Amino acid sequence: MMFSINEFLSIIEGRLINLDNNDKDEINGISIDSRTINQGEIYIAIEGKSLDGHLFVDEAFSKGASYAVVSKECSINKRCIIVENTTIALANIAKAYLKRINPKVIAITGSNGKTTTKDYLVTLLKLKFKQYEILFTQGNFNNDIGLPLTLFKLQPQHKIAVLEMGMNHMGEIDYLSNIAPPHIAVITNIGEAHIQNFGSQDEIAKAKREILLNTRDTGTFILPLEDAYYDFLVGELKQKIISFGHSKACDIYYHEDHKNSYDFFDKDKLIVGGIKFNARSYAENFCAALAALKAAGVSLNNFKVSDLKLNAIPQRLEFKKTIHGHTLIDDTYNSNPTSMKSAIDLLDHQSGHKILVIGDMGELGDKSLLFHQQIGAYILTKNIDLVLAVGGESKNIIDQLRNNAFWFENKIKLIKSLKEKLESNSVILIKGSRFMKMEEVVASLEK
Repeated sequence: MMFSINEFLSIIEGRLINLDNNDKDEINGISIDSRTINQGEIYIAIEGKSLDGHLFVDEAFSKGASYAVVSKECSINKRCIIVENTTIALANIAKAYLKRINPKVIAITGSNGKTTTKDYLVTLLKLKFKQYEILFTQGNFNNDIGLPLTLFKLQPQHKIAVLEMGMNHMGEIDYLSNIAPPHIAVITNIGEAHIQNFGSQDEIAKAKREILLNTRDTGTFILPLEDAYYDFLVGELKQKIISFGHSKACDIYYHEDHKNSYDFFDKDKLIVGGIKFNARSYAENFCAALAALKAAGVSLNNFKVSDLKLNAIPQRLEFKKTIHGHTLIDDTYNSNPTSMKSAIDLLDHQSGHKILVIGDMGELGDKSLLFHQQIGAYILTKNIDLVLAVGGESKNIIDQLRNNAFWFENKIKLIKSLKEKLESNSVILIKGSRFMKMEEVVASLEK
């Protein structure tokens, strides 16, 4: 990282105490984990919801930490830097380090499809750039702690940083996109995820729009033209826009030429054709990734399907086989009304005996009853043979249905019934919010 101690103190607005003659002039690394800290790195004591990093300052020093950044009293004779808020200190040093390396920043947010869009974009970028020239968010490192830790992995050879930005409250996208102001800002869509923390979809749109407000003046927006909030997102902003979607009115659009096969166009020019996706939502995400690629200055000519290794993303409409050979669609990573409808659409288009297994959708606040009832009404419009549900809120889905719909008070009873109702040609889709742990149902069928 190579900041001088004086630069570091200025960046984080810190006050150094317990200075001694062994203090090092340069900062070579940052860690927030006392268990894995390397010799000479600075330890930043983060106050988490369940764990306070200040409890591990002494351990960090025992492992070779050069300094500790704290907001509470520090151990006697330890080299500590006092700041008002250690999480903000972490953000400030990450922002300064990003400026030093100065890659092109592509930031992605949205209610659904952030990770899929990011993964598709990274795959596309690897056709143009060396792997070591691209930094990208891994796992769930898309929040106030994860984003800075991702940025600390930047190396001088990185030319592009593809950063996923998540949120569950107002101001979070503003905070994250201020740490890493985008050259290219992607909004996949405006849905209902985390609506209990916002009150309405309008407020979610306002929160997502924060990424556009922090995009550089010479930057580019990648926006879904057919989203109901498109005009609101654009507003009076002056940055360049590349739109994406299904309509030919979009700059980058897709067409389903036959079942699960998609062609992609830049205006009326074919970019690539015949890409297989399990669901239309994946085609939408790929379209957004192509738009971001264009904004990054990469030519969209001469793509070959054989060059694209678009691997299935675990627990996101992932096709598997049960122990007895049934088709199993694992969509257990998370759930909200928009993604639930997309999953139901996918199941509707399958052949065979179609079984939908669902758990509650979380973080919907006082609209939870309504949203679950709406999912029940939506299922009625589809050709689904059997619906099994677990969770207090999911009972409201079952109440909307007529025949072959069953609610269970726990997953053990649901799994038992599911196994009894399987037919030779059954296709089972399993989905629910993270806290429902619906992957336990998946595991029971794979044994």
